[in-house]
Parts: sequence; C-alpha cells; structure tokens
Amino acid sequence: MKSFKTFITEAKATEEDEADSGAGHLVMHMRKSVSLRGNHNTVFKDGSKKKISQQDAQKFMQMHDRAGKPKDKEALVAYAHKSPKHFSDALSGKMKAERNPLDLPKMASEK
Repeated sequence: MKSFKTFITEAKATEEDEADSGAGHLVMHMRKSVSLRGNHNTVFKDGSKKKISQQDAQKFMQMHDRAGKPKDKEALVAYAHKSPKHFSDALSGKMKAERNPLDLPKMASEK
C-alpha cells in the first residue's frame, strides 16, 4: 500500500506533466488569460509559451464567438494554437484557410 506522501507526490507530478504538455484547449487558455489579466502563460502546440494580453485574449474570444459554424470555430482555434505567430496572424485577420484536398475546384461560372 502506498503512503499518503507518495500518492500526493505522484499526483503533483502528473498535474505538472499535464500543465507542461499544453494539451489544454486554446479557448480555456484565453479565458484564464482574461481572468488573470494577462498573467497566464499560454502554451502553443510548437512548445513555446507566451503571455497573451487581456485585450488580445478578449479579441480572440470575440472572434471565436462570432465564427458562425462549429467548423469555422475549429479552424480558427487549430490555426491560432499552432504558434504565437499564427495566433497574431489570426488576430489580425491574416489567417490562411486550410485547403481541403478533397474540395473540388470551382467552375468558371461560379467565379
């Protein structure tokens, strides 16, 4: 049987591993950044950490709320969560849409 001290030590190690992995959803990082007034390190998928200002986090949350379809919200979060540069591109509206290779090209009459 494990002692209480070893149990707590293992639990804390697991907690730290989860926090360091950046596995959390970007929207949750933005909410925490807003509530802590920008004093929260956001972990991106490339492994980098950056403090996002409260204003930028609120702007991203508004963009996320205004995105109409769930598909658009997922695309926004996936693009912005890649790296801090991708996040700033998404905030400025320079987000490049990921092209699905299964999409058919538009016909001349549709252009």
